[in-house]
Amino acid sequence: MLGLTVDRRKVKAAARSFPQFCPIVRLMFPGDADDDVIEASTVFLYEKLTEVVFGKRFVQAMRQELGESFKFASAAETAMRVARIDRLANDFEKIAMSGNAAAKAGDFTEHVCGVIRSMLAEAGYRTDDPELLRQTFPRFDHAVRRMKSHLTGIKQQNHFIMG
Repeated sequence: MLGLTVDRRKVKAAARSFPQFCPIVRLMFPGDADDDVIEASTVFLYEKLTEVVFGKRFVQAMRQELGESFKFASAAETAMRVARIDRLANDFEKIAMSGNAAAKAGDFTEHVCGVIRSMLAEAGYRTDDPELLRQTFPRFDHAVRRMKSHLTGIKQQNHFIMG
């Protein structure tokens, strides 16, 4: 039965620490991007990584907490942008998979490129430039590693000393 509950302290810790990753995600983009796009891109990455570390139930609980912390758009507008980024990422991945006979379904490289392209497209950048993808990948990787490390730290915290 314990596996079905969500630790509210950890949900709050994850939701409250979300804004610290917006500057890291901002560095991914080659130039200026709107603040609401940066925030939505950060939410997209943060939710996907949270699902990997904690699971879907935790993400659902965290969404309720996150809705209160958006600075540049409402929760509904951010949710629409996140859904659009997710849909674009899936579309880009499918297009790349159809053009590459050697690629396997669910190929990680194609998935990552699709996610990067969808974020760039949402910010108004051209997505067909391979050089732009090459430049963006290391910064994307850095952001993902920092977020995942942070979320793993929250997961491993002892709730008795979290205050």
